[in-house]
Amino acid sequence: MGIEACGLFADAAACAAACTGQDASARTPDGWPAQVGECLGRAIVNGRCDAAAAADCFVPASCENQDVQLIPPEGGRFDVVTAGRADAYDASCGGQGPEAVLALPVRANATVTVEIVQADYDTLIFARRDDCEDGGQEVACNDDFNGLNSLIQFQAEPGLYYIYIDGFGGDSGRSTVRVGVQAR
Repeated sequence: MGIEACGLFADAAACAAACTGQDASARTPDGWPAQVGECLGRAIVNGRCDAAAAADCFVPASCENQDVQLIPPEGGRFDVVTAGRADAYDASCGGQGPEAVLALPVRANATVTVEIVQADYDTLIFARRDDCEDGGQEVACNDDFNGLNSLIQFQAEPGLYYIYIDGFGGDSGRSTVRVGVQAR
């Protein structure tokens, strides 16, 4: 079953035009192109396409200087590595470390909670809505909630949210992040 059947694109050529543009953006091999198959796998259940879930796969989730990991709308647990990445963004509560960026499509009004459950460095989390480059779109920021691990919670309306896993004072490393999305 092609993605055209989900109604996302009129035909394969329209899909190729949109997808090639994202593939050509500044992303590493483990970025967006590698995620599309997994994302579409979640969108096709029992041979039927969930058009909203499939659309999430093709949200233009890009940031100029970063690879973006598109995560499912229901959230989950994710291993994140910030070491070796660029320091492209700062937030109201700090930053200055390299960031990993997660893109969360929110389909209905929800409370979003993002928590570092384990890390080997001093973490910092912040989130922006719609535009990852615009610091004015920040919706939450936290440095240190449980020891050096961070937590943010915010009320979300439908849209795309960028979650930045950063390091305080230039710190970087590995962490496990839990993203919870609770409809309200």
